[in-house]
Amino acid sequence: MKKSLHLVSFDNPYPPNYGGVIDVFYKIKELYKLGVDIILHINVFDTQTQQPELEKYCKKIYYYKRKSNFLSLFSTLPFRVKSRSNNQLITNLKSVTIPIIFEGLHSVYPLIKFNFKDTYIRTHNIEHEYFFELSKSEKNFLKKFFFM
Repeated sequence: MKKSLHLVSFDNPYPPNYGGVIDVFYKIKELYKLGVDIILHINVFDTQTQQPELEKYCKKIYYYKRKSNFLSLFSTLPFRVKSRSNNQLITNLKSVTIPIIFEGLHSVYPLIKFNFKDTYIRTHNIEHEYFFELSKSEKNFLKKFFFM
């Protein structure tokens, strides 16, 4: 029986041109080489486009538009999580019952709304400490609030 998994990425992993997405892209390639069917879920801003390169390695790809609404700053959730909240993502994850890897704490919004089985969170750095330290060093109140 072929193995399958959902992979929820915090950002578009192609092109692999910075830290976290480099890790996600090459993980996808290696899992593909191992014969794993990947259903990829990507959170993107509307300025980013679909990447045909990823279609070589993934069985299915879903793109979800990130919310850049100013009011999201006033949510009880961190902006990084709130901007990636999407009910269609939850529906798509529930439609195929296979293990889920959430890439980065930014991508875990579905876990707040639904108790998925076989879920794994791959954190990149110690994100909460990183952003907390950024907030401490920021002088601009709005930027400071954004990092918290």
